[in-house]
Amino acid sequence: MDHFFNRILPDLYQCAMQPGQWRNLLDKIRAHFGVQNVSLQMYQVRDDHLRQQWSVRDSWSFSHRALHDWVVNNDRNPRLDLNLTARPQAGVCVLRDRDIFSPDCPEYIALHRRLHALGLGQELLLSLEYDPGRLLSLIMHKPAAERVDFTRAQERFLYDLAPHLQQAVESFENTLRLRQQVEMLSHTVGNLSTGLLLLDSVGKIRWSNHYARRILLRSSHLTLSRERVQCVSGETHAEFCRLLECAVRGEPNGRRGIMTIGNGASRPLQLLVAPAYTPSLSDEVSMEKGVIVPVYLSERNDVLGLSPADVATLFGLTPAEARLATALTEGASLADYANQQGISVGTTRIQLKSVFSKTKTSRQSDLIKLLCMSVSAKASLL
Repeated sequence: MDHFFNRILPDLYQCAMQPGQWRNLLDKIRAHFGVQNVSLQMYQVRDDHLRQQWSVRDSWSFSHRALHDWVVNNDRNPRLDLNLTARPQAGVCVLRDRDIFSPDCPEYIALHRRLHALGLGQELLLSLEYDPGRLLSLIMHKPAAERVDFTRAQERFLYDLAPHLQQAVESFENTLRLRQQVEMLSHTVGNLSTGLLLLDSVGKIRWSNHYARRILLRSSHLTLSRERVQCVSGETHAEFCRLLECAVRGEPNGRRGIMTIGNGASRPLQLLVAPAYTPSLSDEVSMEKGVIVPVYLSERNDVLGLSPADVATLFGLTPAEARLATALTEGASLADYANQQGISVGTTRIQLKSVFSKTKTSRQSDLIKLLCMSVSAKASLL
């Protein structure tokens, strides 16, 4: 047992960074113990009931998960009802159902009938208080036909495993939270309708969002050479390198550098080079700290992309009035809009007068400014 325990500890801690390894770990425990299944579950205590937050299963349980969830792993499982069980909620304990149910409990009897129908027999449960209001549980079942009970050595194995399991799960949950945060940020920033490049000090791309990649693919002004951004024009590239160098040095006074590439071309490109920043690292870790320079890209013929439905809701406009208002922010004239909609210019002027009244503006420039400052306009960048 000691040899096996020492052998699986590296696998256990590997699960913290590689969640896909949990199943391999549980498969090894299942094979070593000769049991039918092993699963790890996190529960939250809520209203005298245990609510499952997450679970991982061995391969056999995973392949039968639909049937198991329908028959046992649901709110009808009496193990989760704290009013029916004498389950300790503090500390670490290794239990069997007979330790927490009275032998004549109808729910307990019905549970074991359902388990037997699934091919699951005697159980051994490690239960530990993970943090206030949450319980971590590792449970295994023998095959239904086996009558030999779990041994003291197997119980001791679970007790010895408990502190390592708690540490591994803590790291595992931290890893999941970080991955979720990175995924949410990547999704949000990745879908900006403004291109964003994160460059190192020599112009090599460290990260780019979806819109920036689209611009790089179709732009006639920029190219990539070994993941380094380069301007097609030598003179323009020299100016870009100067702005990049100033951003790295924090000159002048941390101000942003702005340039336009391809004035007079069909798709001129605007670049904003923001001041560089250095990602923070622990002072206890000695690593070279590279700088990151954010570079924003925009093609001058991009439109704001206001939603007429949003504008109608924000300012109490009719759908027709909202369509007119958003068209004005995109540079359309009243005559152009009337022609596009198949209505007279006079009708368009009447609609505009109503829009002015509802938005408390009196000029098109004031109306456009109001719409461009709205939350809908800011959200249209996403």
